[in-house]
Amino acid sequence: HHYNFNVVTYGYTVPYWDWKRWEKELDWMALHGYDMPLALAGTEAVAIRVWKKLGLPQKAIDEFYVGPAHLPWQRMGNIVNHDGPIPESWHKGQVTLQHKVLKRMRELGMKPITPAFAGFVPKQIKKLYPEVKLHKAGWGGWPAQNHARLLMPDTPLFNKIGKMFIKEWEKEFGKSDFYLADSFNEMEIPASSTKEQRYQMMSNFGESIYNSIKAGNPDATWV
Repeated sequence: HHYNFNVVTYGYTVPYWDWKRWEKELDWMALHGYDMPLALAGTEAVAIRVWKKLGLPQKAIDEFYVGPAHLPWQRMGNIVNHDGPIPESWHKGQVTLQHKVLKRMRELGMKPITPAFAGFVPKQIKKLYPEVKLHKAGWGGWPAQNHARLLMPDTPLFNKIGKMFIKEWEKEFGKSDFYLADSFNEMEIPASSTKEQRYQMMSNFGESIYNSIKAGNPDATWV
């Protein structure tokens, strides 16, 4: 397999590509033997369906998201509530575009890597599930209003949301073989008393992400 794109390519380079530009890129990738590209358009449209099923209001959803050029860092939990909200027309356009991109990737024999739930939730989730534990994730000196909330791995809600996201994704775009989720990108991790506890906690995060992906698709691989 030959992998293509960094997660942040979807902010630095491709957020405003239309189908014509994607078609050119996909032809170039096929000619150069790339067969395992990231395919992340439409991530937010699917996630919003999950948030609404959980009972989150639109205002809480709008405050969670960032503008299109910053979406990679929102997906990885670096920032929230910046340069948004994103209009509904954007989400609809991204879903339409992703259908075209995935169809062409599969026609060319590629195995696209699609998004999974990394653990980041709108902070208002606490009002619906007051028992859940959230880690306030700081990054790069951004102010508190832009800090993401990360579900701690020992809550059943982690697995529930992860499974819901995969099911919603595959309902819209079809079954995937490979899924990607990044929970710790240059960020402060939850505090712990000892080094051993820190390692165990990070291991628990990895296990929770993996289990939530497998709950949605038993045949999936976490990339």
